[in-house]
Amino acid sequence: MIDTKKIEIKDGKNVLKFEIRKMNAVEGEKWFLKAIALVGKGLNVDMNTLAESNIGVNDLIVALCNVEFDDAMKLLNDLLKCAYRVIDSKNSEQVDIDLCSGYITSPLTLMKLRIEIAKFNFGFFSEIGGLVTHE
Repeated sequence: MIDTKKIEIKDGKNVLKFEIRKMNAVEGEKWFLKAIALVGKGLNVDMNTLAESNIGVNDLIVALCNVEFDDAMKLLNDLLKCAYRVIDSKNSEQVDIDLCSGYITSPLTLMKLRIEIAKFNFGFFSEIGGLVTHE
């Protein structure tokens, strides 16, 4: 059974419902290693002591600001493969970055969705709170 979480995000006057699905272990490890490789230089952390370094979300955001934009966006867009927009009680569709502007009106909604996906898949993002409501 796929591990999932349902969330709601206020998008302007609308409330959008999403189902987030957990990455499998292989995909999760691959995404995490890409992220660490991408931001590693920006964090200026010895990879041998990464677990003991107490890196926070602010450090990760600063590091992402120091990488190539296209590389960062590809990694962030890969997260959306885990998100499905709930259309009604029987129908959902995978979020597609090229099509979601048809129902997502605020850039903050995309940011919140990506953060929730990262939190659900990687526990160290749990310190970012209060962005969405959970069912």
